[in-house]
Amino acid sequence: MLTSIVILQHETWQLTRDLVDSIAKYTEAPYELVIVDNGSSDRLAVQYLERLDASTATVKLVLHEYNQGFAKAVNHALTLCEGEYILLLNNDCQITHPDWLTMLVDALEADDQVGIVSALTTAPDQSVYWQRWDQYRQLEVIDVALHGLPMVPMTCVLLPADVVDVVGNLCEDFFVYGEDDDYCMRLRQHGLKLAVHTGVLVRHLHKQTTKLLKIDLERYKAKARELLTDKYGTAWLHSETLL
Repeated sequence: MLTSIVILQHETWQLTRDLVDSIAKYTEAPYELVIVDNGSSDRLAVQYLERLDASTATVKLVLHEYNQGFAKAVNHALTLCEGEYILLLNNDCQITHPDWLTMLVDALEADDQVGIVSALTTAPDQSVYWQRWDQYRQLEVIDVALHGLPMVPMTCVLLPADVVDVVGNLCEDFFVYGEDDDYCMRLRQHGLKLAVHTGVLVRHLHKQTTKLLKIDLERYKAKARELLTDKYGTAWLHSETLL
């Protein structure tokens, strides 16, 4: 089973390099990389991806002239994905142990009612984020995954490609913040469960791209809350709590 790993970068090409190296080191399951440069102004960012593309047969490269936002860039990448599974992976993550991808795939294959499975991710102090939120600590552990979650942030998540076909692409009304909340709501509306794999831990460096964005992040948070309220009657950004 092929997994298409989708990675977005904006300026922070060194993080992408470190992530790609860690994937190569720790991944035995078959995969392809679909990497989108979302309007980096640093020429070194593009040069790195062009060298990677030239040297690696399993890389597909998309170069945007300007930052199109998370959802639109991911949707562009999805048009190039050929895998039976789609993994969305922040470029400020690092893989730290073998079998991580196989374990995520196995979790989905074990229960066809699970529409998305997330890895555990570390907080800035390297503790495990999910263990810090009371709502998640109280959940029942079923085999290797936590079920019944309200949302999972799209830091490191795996979805079956056929689920994406049914649920659709990310909503491009969201530029930054809220798109993962929205997608998880849509998964739940389709009767699918959300899960966290308690055996897969990914190191997450946090906000390495958003801190470089030359935009009013608070305005985009407010816009995300407005969109979520209009669609679902709630303005709470679960992702803001977790990320």
